[in-house]
Amino acid sequence: MRVLGIDLGEKRVGLAISDPLGMIASPYEVWEGSDWDGLPGRIRRLVEERQIGTVVVGLPKRTDGKASAKVEHYLEFVERLRGRLQVPVEVVNEMFTTVMAHQTLRAGGVKEKKRRQVVDKMAATIILQGWLDGQGRSRRSSEEW
Repeated sequence: MRVLGIDLGEKRVGLAISDPLGMIASPYEVWEGSDWDGLPGRIRRLVEERQIGTVVVGLPKRTDGKASAKVEHYLEFVERLRGRLQVPVEVVNEMFTTVMAHQTLRAGGVKEKKRRQVVDKMAATIILQGWLDGQGRSRRSSEEW
């Protein structure tokens, strides 16, 4: 089953989707705007159309490990998703993923104007790939026994 990764932002929301084997994350799209009212419906359709088995949402923590001020708003959104979807919705720490996405795009020679258009789905890809890699380690650990 595929996995959907979400990078929540105040101006844009980045989405990434894994391959069917759940090994490789790829950028998918960016939801423009700060109005998230239609976003749960879009995610629900995406889950159905792309046969998503799990949704992973990045939540920002501060460098001291505590929840940022935005987390409460984001957790409300996660609960809305959980209420509308028939698949698990997990949360992960997404600290520095946008910075990492900017660095990756800059290193790849992507111009600043284009980076602003794609950085959110790249951040979602980083969130999702980290989660997928963690799942792979868990599978390998249990297979070793």
